[in-house]
Amino acid sequence: MAFKKSRVVACWFFTLWSLLLLLFYTYFIYTYDEGGVTLVHSLDNHGVPHKSNRNIFFLETSCVALSTDKVKTHGMRLDQRQACTIESAARANPGSHVYFLHTCPIDAASIVNTNAAVRQIFTYSNVRVVHVDPAEFVAGTVLEGWFNSGKILKSLFPVVHASQVFGFLTLWKYGGLYLDMDYLIMRSIECLRNFGSMKNNDSINSAVLHLSPGGVGHELAQELLEELAANYVPNQRDSNGPQLLTKVLLRRCGVNKVRIYRY
Repeated sequence: MAFKKSRVVACWFFTLWSLLLLLFYTYFIYTYDEGGVTLVHSLDNHGVPHKSNRNIFFLETSCVALSTDKVKTHGMRLDQRQACTIESAARANPGSHVYFLHTCPIDAASIVNTNAAVRQIFTYSNVRVVHVDPAEFVAGTVLEGWFNSGKILKSLFPVVHASQVFGFLTLWKYGGLYLDMDYLIMRSIECLRNFGSMKNNDSINSAVLHLSPGGVGHELAQELLEELAANYVPNQRDSNGPQLLTKVLLRRCGVNKVRIYRY
């Protein structure tokens, strides 16, 4: 009798464990791999980036600056301040897809095992965590030769430059808004198109940049990538971000300095 009872308990335990595993993988992991992009977390399993003005992108790019033999599986590289930035974007823009692109290898367990403050952002249905393989992400683009040359590995500011370069590349691929992870979004910006922010009176900041996936936005993104491929500067912090964006916009607009118009 005891033996039969133990078999029943074991059977129920195995069934319950199988259901929990199925629920876990359905809830956290949706396998999709195209162009180096793999969805790791999405509540609705529809989180792989696509072209849209309502994309909002945050990037973690530390593994772009590592040689292949040094890249290992890491946990979630996200602190509470950065999580607050992502949450603010998700709350203020419920109709937008908020993507956290992570270049270091991660899996769903990295989300489960992080602290509660960070886990909170993944309760928002419009937040997606996506792993990006840097080499595959640049393949077939104007930046493929630049990336394969290893110039990023010789940069004095590798993580900063990786964020700037991959920020432009992401907007070229999908369109939408790129944000550094030290901004708070206080109200909806879903109606805005093709905008940036001022770094100072002389330059435009690439830390907040929206480019549409077609038309003038995509054309500008293409020019930015071509300028990067031809004139990447490894020894200056802002040369491949704000300075490059300002240079391309001034050339495109046919002016020689940034002008502030007050209405």
